[in-house]
Amino acid sequence: CELGEAQLAVMPCGGTHIRSLAELHRIEVCLVQTDEQHIEMHTDVTPISF
Repeated sequence: CELGEAQLAVMPCGGTHIRSLAELHRIEVCLVQTDEQHIEMHTDVTPISF
């Protein structure tokens, strides 16, 4: 993620390893500002029921 700063923002893997987005029913992402300098990203993934 390029923020125009000297250091890049890094987003570690959340553990969801899929071969295609077609395997997912829904992806929800919420950004929460925790203070003036930080945000948290919360993600919820719902797989397709087989």
